[in-house]
Amino acid sequence: MAVVYADSGTVSDVAGDVSLAPTASATVNAGDILLCVIGHNNNATQVTATYTPPSGWTLANAVTSANTREFVYKKDTVDGAEDGDTFTWTVSGGTSAASHNAFIHRFTGGQGSLKAFNSEVAATATPLDAGVTTTVAADLAVNFEIQSAQVLGAEFTGETGGNWTLVHTYTVGPPRMMLHTAPMASVGTIDGGSTTIGAATAWVSIGYAIAVAAAAGSVVPVLQAHRRRRI
Repeated sequence: MAVVYADSGTVSDVAGDVSLAPTASATVNAGDILLCVIGHNNNATQVTATYTPPSGWTLANAVTSANTREFVYKKDTVDGAEDGDTFTWTVSGGTSAASHNAFIHRFTGGQGSLKAFNSEVAATATPLDAGVTTTVAADLAVNFEIQSAQVLGAEFTGETGGNWTLVHTYTVGPPRMMLHTAPMASVGTIDGGSTTIGAATAWVSIGYAIAVAAAAGSVVPVLQAHRRRRI
């Protein structure tokens, strides 16, 4: 079974000094993968704020571009009782002068392992994808991007090794958030994609391969994390 993006819960979009409380999808099944992505807009005070996740969630990575940060959290165990549940990330040191938001995304067909972490950051009008390399066929490449201002953006183009599809976007308030996925039918690297947002602004792209569920008796290798930064 291939890993696929299923859906997303309800956004939490609040001032930077208010704790985030996104909800999970209305339907969650045991064994699904739940990832929470948090971002905040370009603000020097907010970048020093701390976020405490709810019980059962682990920080996978946090990446900073200028005064903009993006976090990815993974729920350690999904038992199917999370239908529509609200989860609270407590913020300390945030400011009402900033805004931040959070989404919980749901994926199916995987084992929950996040592999091949990579990131790209800059403050330009051309956000780039964070290239992802897979070592197992049917892994899903994902790219979580935030842009610190509410500006236009579209699906990545120009990538090689696969095809990014924009499956989720949020534009109501800064930061703008986008989720691209690329099913990787065979082992390889997808990289080189970009989009144009019309104005130079801080952005962060985080890429992973989500591991396909292993067949009985088999072992799925996990890559060592690596990073690439573009300033």
